[in-house]
Amino acid sequence: MKKISRKSVWALALLLSCMNAAPVFGWGVEGHRIVARTAQRNLSAKARQEILRLLQRGETLESVASWADTIRNSRPETKNWHFVDIPVSANAYDPARDCPRTPFGDCIINALTESRAILADAGRLESFRNVLANPQESRQARAEALKFLVHFIGDLHQPLHCADDHDRGGNDVLVTFFGVSTNLHKVWDTNIIARAGLNQTANRVLTVASAQETGVLAQETFVDWALESHQLAVDHAYKNIPANKRLGQSYFSANRPVVDGQLAKAGLRLARILNEVLR
Repeated sequence: MKKISRKSVWALALLLSCMNAAPVFGWGVEGHRIVARTAQRNLSAKARQEILRLLQRGETLESVASWADTIRNSRPETKNWHFVDIPVSANAYDPARDCPRTPFGDCIINALTESRAILADAGRLESFRNVLANPQESRQARAEALKFLVHFIGDLHQPLHCADDHDRGGNDVLVTFFGVSTNLHKVWDTNIIARAGLNQTANRVLTVASAQETGVLAQETFVDWALESHQLAVDHAYKNIPANKRLGQSYFSANRPVVDGQLAKAGLRLARILNEVLR
């Protein structure tokens, strides 16, 4: 038997650890930037002014839209803030079941609620005191809350961030998408957007946002939006997946409008929240 080198053993161990630790990201960088760009176009003058004051020189909503993903490893207590695992068989949100406290945080619904509260009133920091880098600094606390809010509103509108079928929101569902091996979660994070084309998606989202603006701005809660995404996961993301797990034109054509619509809603709803909080 050929002896396996120590270097090969370490390489295999590293590969396996990376596979087991595969993160559950929301929209890719492009999707989050589209959400931020849509929100930016619908901000009030007061909200624009306050955002400019809170962010560092050169930063914009678009440039910080994926910041929350970049700190996941250095701040593991934020990892569960990106999603809420509502079972596909459920039709309601149960905080005890879907948002338990863990060393990796609770869930996106609580994270959004806290981020909005901190951005609105920097004095309300108690529940975030052990996770904010410098809670004594009001401006930095509010800037971080703003960055979390921008990102998590996007994540909340990715259907597979609000649904789970014992598969880590589709991460464990291995599929091919137009012949390329991937997983169901990544199809919704990035593959559909990439297939449609970034510029085309951005333009379609802005068009959809203009058409949907009135209805989307209804006074709904984070739980309402999570359940809306959950239903889209049940009705679309998990639906019509063939036994051979090969996804192609029919799956793409059926779900591209869903992706566009969710990105548009996320941008409009983010703008509404920022306009309310920063007025």
